[in-house]
Amino acid sequence: MKKSKKKIIEQSTKNNQKEIENLKEIENLMDAVINENIEAFKELAKQD
Repeated sequence: MKKSKKKIIEQSTKNNQKEIENLKEIENLMDAVINENIEAFKELAKQD
């Protein structure tokens, strides 16, 4: 019983770590998009 609980916890920990990595990648992509939008707005502001 203890071994199976330990394996479940270990697998859950691995899954959580993967999910954190995925969320960090998404955050980086969102930051890049936001920065691109900021630059685009700056360019638009120059044109007015």
